Amino acid sequence: MKDLEFKVLKISKSTKKISLQRFLLSKIVYEKNEITERDILAIFQNQISLQEKASREKDFSSKFGNSLEELSRILKEVNLSEGFKQKAIDRIRGLATSRLSGFLIPQRNYSSFKTRFNGTYSLVYSKSEGIPTKDLPPVAYIGVGYKDKGSTRKEEFDASPDWKDVARSVSNIERIIQELQERIFNETGITGVEKLKIAKTIHSYRNSLKRITSSGSSQRSSKET
Repeated sequence: MKDLEFKVLKISKSTKKISLQRFLLSKIVYEKNEITERDILAIFQNQISLQEKASREKDFSSKFGNSLEELSRILKEVNLSEGFKQKAIDRIRGLATSRLSGFLIPQRNYSSFKTRFNGTYSLVYSKSEGIPTKDLPPVAYIGVGYKDKGSTRKEEFDASPDWKDVARSVSNIERIIQELQERIFNETGITGVEKLKIAKTIHSYRNSLKRITSSGSSQRSSKET
């Protein structure tokens, strides 16, 4: 639906998001004809928040990480390019039933969850079209020692970048990730579509961060040996 790009999903700050996600997925499974645009947008947007939480908190990841990873795979398999059609909803229902039965709320408890989450998330129209993609910062490029013309070769470290440069790069990437996360969760003018674009940018930065930190770990190990 084209008008979706001008709507913003609001989730109450007091809402426990992992419970909301279990409820939303259970609603798709149990209420075949009651799923709305609001429900589908909520499950996609809430998934972004939960993935970020899992990446930060080990205990949370240990408890829900596998289920969230599986849900991410399911959501990626669903084609929503033409809007929230029944076929896409049926696809989520079938995959969730077969792959995530343990994550679903038991049907006997579903009605109480439905009452609990009634009114905690809603779609509102936004006067803003959100943050233009061109205004998002570029994906960080991490130098690889003297091969990068912007870095100086350090013979004593076998051409590896100075640890201070690495630390600055890591700090800058973490700062940018934090700023992008704040855009997703705090700015009122961002639409669901824009949030998904920003989430992809965050993912690219996290990959850059993993590359540089793993590279640093390898260099330290080789020096110690």
